[in-house]
Amino acid sequence: MNTTCQISNVSEDGLTVETWDFRLYDDTLYLDRYTVCTKKTKRHKMTTDKGYDRTDNRTFYSQIPLAEVPFSPEIRERAKAALMEKIVVKTWAERKAK
Repeated sequence: MNTTCQISNVSEDGLTVETWDFRLYDDTLYLDRYTVCTKKTKRHKMTTDKGYDRTDNRTFYSQIPLAEVPFSPEIRERAKAALMEKIVVKTWAERKAK
């Protein structure tokens, strides 16, 4: 099973967004990507300033090492909750119904 989930923190002024992307492998959620996006004013578009990507070192933003990624117990719990929100329980007969 290959499942992903994402959580974000948006600053109070709405000008900064931190995003953590997780991937589920063998019953464990792993941090796959972390990005920090900002914009100068509310009228401007978001630009990615820095981030961590587990597999892609060719990204156009400033790479940070995994040790610098904020990864608190609260982030871990939010990631688990985000994954649980995606899980649907059905009977075998309902498998084709969306």
